[in-house]
Amino acid sequence: MRPGDPVACDRPVYAVLYVDDDPLLLDVTKRHLEGQGEISVTIESSPRNALGLAEAFSFDVIVSGYRMREMDGLEFLQALRIRDNQTPFILFTWEDRDEVLIEAIHRGITFLVRKGGGARAQYAELERTIKEATRRARAEETLRMVRMRYRELLEYSGNAMILTDGSLRVISSNAQFALLTGYERSEIDGKMHWEDFFPEQYPDLRTTPGGKTRGRGITLLTRSGGLRTMLMTAGQISGTNERVIAFSDPPVAGEGKDRGDPACRDREGGIDRGKVPGEVMEYDLPPCAGKQSRPRDSPVVT
Repeated sequence: MRPGDPVACDRPVYAVLYVDDDPLLLDVTKRHLEGQGEISVTIESSPRNALGLAEAFSFDVIVSGYRMREMDGLEFLQALRIRDNQTPFILFTWEDRDEVLIEAIHRGITFLVRKGGGARAQYAELERTIKEATRRARAEETLRMVRMRYRELLEYSGNAMILTDGSLRVISSNAQFALLTGYERSEIDGKMHWEDFFPEQYPDLRTTPGGKTRGRGITLLTRSGGLRTMLMTAGQISGTNERVIAFSDPPVAGEGKDRGDPACRDREGGIDRGKVPGEVMEYDLPPCAGKQSRPRDSPVVT
C-alpha cells in the first residue's frame, strides 16, 4: 500500500513506529507489515529522532530493536516513559538472555517478540502482537473514558451515589452521599466498605433481561448511629467488576403499589416504599424486594 492510497473502511488501521539502526531491517520489516494493508509503519533509524516523532504524532504501537548505537531499546523505552508517553511498546530483538527479559519487564514493555524462526513466522508473530497490543490499549482507553463519565455522573447527579469495586469497597462517593451519611468524602473514598453503611445488607445486583437493575428498600446507618430508609439501585459498569449504586428517598405513603406489603414500610415512620416515579441513573426502580441480608463472608451475586 502506497502512502495516500485509500484504505477499506471496514479494516482497522494500526499506526506503528518502528525504530532500529539497521536500514535493511527497517525496510524489510516495513514491507512485511504493510503487505496486507492493515498496518501503516513509520520507520526511524535514530532513537533520539524517534522520541521527537513519538511526541509529535500518535502511534498505536512503538516497535524497537534492542542493540542500537545511540541507546539500546530499553533506554529508548525509559526515555519515552520519562516523557509520559505510554504507547504500547514491543521489543523486537534477537536477544534471548534472561537478564534482558527481566530488565525489559522491569522497564514496562508491553510485549517482547524474538527474531528468528523464519521471516514469515517472525513477521506473522510481530503483526499479531501489534494488533493485540493495540486492542488492549484501545479497550483500556475506552474503559478509562467510561469510568470518567461515571465519576462525572457522581459529581453532578442530584442523588446520593457511590462507585464500588468487586468487594464493595467504596472507590468514590459524591457530596450528596457524604451529606446523607455524615462522613467526609475523604473518609469514605478508598477507605470505607458497603458494610460500614449497610451492616449485614448486600445490594440486590440481579438484572432484568432488559439490563435494568432491580431496586429495593434498604436501611442506611449514618455516622451518628441513626437509621434511615432509602431506595437503592445498582448497575455494573460493563467490562469491569465495578458498580455504581444510587440512593433516593422513598415516596410518601399512598404513592406506591405495595403499600400493603410490610417489607415496603418504614418500621418507624410508616413510609411506603413502592415504585419510585421517574428514574435513577436511567434505571426504573421496580417495587422494593424487601429486606435481604447475607453473612459478611458470603459471595456477592454478580
